[in-house]
Amino acid sequence: MKETIEYPFLEDDFYIRWSTLTAQNVEKDIDHSIKLAEERLEVIRKLKADEVTFENTFLALEKASEELGRGWGRLNHMDSVCSDDDLRTELNKMLPKVVKFSSSVALDPLIWSALKAFRDSAEMDDLNSVQQRFVTETCIEFVSSGADLADEKKMRVAEIDAKLSALTQTFSENVVYSTDAWELIVDDAKRLKGLPEMAIEGSRLNALEKGHGSKEAPKYRFTLQHPSMLPVLKFAEDDSLRKEIWEGSNTIGNTGDWDNTEIIGEVLALRNEKALLLGKKNFPEMILEHRMAKSGEAAMKFTEN
Repeated sequence: MKETIEYPFLEDDFYIRWSTLTAQNVEKDIDHSIKLAEERLEVIRKLKADEVTFENTFLALEKASEELGRGWGRLNHMDSVCSDDDLRTELNKMLPKVVKFSSSVALDPLIWSALKAFRDSAEMDDLNSVQQRFVTETCIEFVSSGADLADEKKMRVAEIDAKLSALTQTFSENVVYSTDAWELIVDDAKRLKGLPEMAIEGSRLNALEKGHGSKEAPKYRFTLQHPSMLPVLKFAEDDSLRKEIWEGSNTIGNTGDWDNTEIIGEVLALRNEKALLLGKKNFPEMILEHRMAKSGEAAMKFTEN
């Protein structure tokens, strides 16, 4: 008898049962994971200043969204490796809800108050160095997400996060769709000189699968997927064939219905606005502050030198 799994995207098994990660389970599973996370966060919100401990604040926060992180991560992984329109539709349907929840945590004054209460308590000194580092980094993340902003600025940060998530998802989809839409059908096998036999045979079988050519009169289909494209760029002796593939690769995400040009402009503008709201002079300063480069100027200097 086949076992029924109630929330397959959230299962904590070592071996992931990929066949159960289907579109019809997405909304139910993600909604349930957000519900679980909200219940745990509510416990943190209700803590009094004299009740806070490392376990019921920072560790509790870390564990609150475990199921959501697991389920959402698997859904996005599936979207990256398996071009399934039904799964992508469900992902886009749930994206605003997940982003709204994720953004709200760092902007929640009650959760931030509980975290600061422990951070500023005497018990903080009793933690080991790893735990203290965890507390410090978590607080930095909250501040960087807008925890200390005025309410109206918090609202705008949440709006920006939601818009950026939608835009970057559309950007990724445009890359996928434009990659899938491009093909090159080669009729003359002489143009394939230099290619490994595996690449030639793969392109022949792919052409047959798509209705091009026959066993008696083979044709060869090339795409912008790396296993198809890279052997041509690396081994083909025909300059014009390499040129066609290379020029095709430069159309990814920047042509027709899948042109990301305007999206890039919107993303850059929103990133800059968020940085200014958070008191930074630009996005590079915001994103690099806690990384090795520290600033946009340092990153540019490194690149240019």
